[in-house]
Amino acid sequence: MPIPMRFDHPEIMETRVAVVGGGVSGIYSAWRLKLDGKGGDFNDVKVFEFGNRVGGRLETLHLDNISERRAEVGGMRFIPDWQLHISSLIQRLRSPRHPLDVIDFPMGDDRNLYYLRARRFEKKDFNVVATRYDMKASEIGVSPDDYFVSILNTLLADCGKQIKKETKDGQVTYIGLTRQEWDEVKQDPRFQFGHKPVVEQGFWNILAELLSPEAYQLVTDAGGYHTLTANWNAAEAASFIGLDFIGAQYKTLQQGYDAHVAAMAQEFTDQGGEIWGHSELIRFERVQQGQAETDRYAGKLKLTFQDRGRSEGTRTFIVYADKLILAMPRHGLERLELFGTDFDFEHPKNRRQRMLLNSVMTMPAFKLFMGFERAWWEKLDLSSGRSISDLPLRQTYYFGSDPSDGHALLMTSYNDAGTVSFWKGLKDPTQSARYISHNTVAEKNETPDTHEATPAMLAHAKAQLAAVHDLAPHEVPEPIASAYKDWSDEPFGAGWYLWKPGVRTWEVMKEIRNPWPDVHVCGDCYSSLQGWVEGALNTAERMLEEHFGMERPKWLDPRAYLGF
Repeated sequence: MPIPMRFDHPEIMETRVAVVGGGVSGIYSAWRLKLDGKGGDFNDVKVFEFGNRVGGRLETLHLDNISERRAEVGGMRFIPDWQLHISSLIQRLRSPRHPLDVIDFPMGDDRNLYYLRARRFEKKDFNVVATRYDMKASEIGVSPDDYFVSILNTLLADCGKQIKKETKDGQVTYIGLTRQEWDEVKQDPRFQFGHKPVVEQGFWNILAELLSPEAYQLVTDAGGYHTLTANWNAAEAASFIGLDFIGAQYKTLQQGYDAHVAAMAQEFTDQGGEIWGHSELIRFERVQQGQAETDRYAGKLKLTFQDRGRSEGTRTFIVYADKLILAMPRHGLERLELFGTDFDFEHPKNRRQRMLLNSVMTMPAFKLFMGFERAWWEKLDLSSGRSISDLPLRQTYYFGSDPSDGHALLMTSYNDAGTVSFWKGLKDPTQSARYISHNTVAEKNETPDTHEATPAMLAHAKAQLAAVHDLAPHEVPEPIASAYKDWSDEPFGAGWYLWKPGVRTWEVMKEIRNPWPDVHVCGDCYSSLQGWVEGALNTAERMLEEHFGMERPKWLDPRAYLGF
């Protein structure tokens, strides 16, 4: 059900709190202020969203001809064992109107495939890949998870912490650190490598000391993400890998992962909250006494927006607010035209704020979905989870068939970093958006930044699928539906963000939530769980409690740890 958004912008609006960004952290912030503010000072809140939907980097598509399987072109899952904020939120929002049924997000089994250096093998036979990588004898016969466990335990050696591996009845279990323990380790002076704090080093730099070049390449190839072994903050990389990629059990929502955002937005608007679409923030500044505005606006924040819904010409509108929540990542903040204001990142007096802004690096991400008449991969004993290759496809995820007609969905490619440019080169620059599907949280069923795959994309994707699955090219059938999402496109600019080496995240996270008086920043970009809904929720809740006087909600699991 589309969320009621407004597009009839008046020339001037007023609000106590303006939230810019209709992603998870923005909608959560507005929802909490509206419903839990108990009529207080900040109960008057409006949301302003660049596009025509809420959800941000969550976007669930229902492709044409695929009736029941949903394509998660953005975030797609969570880990209930320790991501207690999103788990609690889903329970709080669940209702007959929004069922929010939690289901398994299976990751396949030992029959799922690797295709590395033109060699195909099943997960259970991973050791055969050693013949294709010129590694040291001691590095041969080690699984990707075991590589990472060994690396993390080397870094943890002096901290009195270890990740333990247990095997029972043939099942491997990893007993690692909790998120809070990882945050304590990051600040521990004993958390060093080569007599230098881990937080001050790049992860790739450390891996180069611990692995041969070929072993590093194997870990990168077999991990599925270039992100994991990129040269980002090694302390954050260690905790990220330890929490997520070693033995994690995933869940998702049957109605689509963005359905919880829809539920929050619906409750917010039901209580009189307003979500204004097609609203691009251009500039914000402080109104000074004696400016053109009447005295009633003196001291307030003046926000200048562009109405993006106009097909011809440019129209701006003004919003006056007492407080501003910028629920947007680095790319969105850098787009702002703040020259000449007190908030200009380039002004010498804002050097610290500029450092905060620059403390993360962008990471592009791309997803390509294809729908088929039948789940042809099931004949190969592949039913769920992913297969991984070093081809530009990188990760391929298998989803089930529709009970009604047997049509099936494949996430043909999930890739990041350098491989995104391969698919960019196959775009059609003249292609305009089609209504390829409908979106859970989009107004008017429009998804203007999601496209049907081009013929060139489909041709390359089919050829690579054939290679990974040991099929002739003609044995991969023509798809009956397709969609791709390039998250490096505007307005997002990246799929996710990574902390830079040397950044003391426990300091930066706190500061950037309030970089200037009455101005706040939240979202997963500047969290300790970048790329996760949990990170977006944590930073928003921290901001609300610290700067808006909000009490922690009773529905939130008391065991939930919100990070720095």
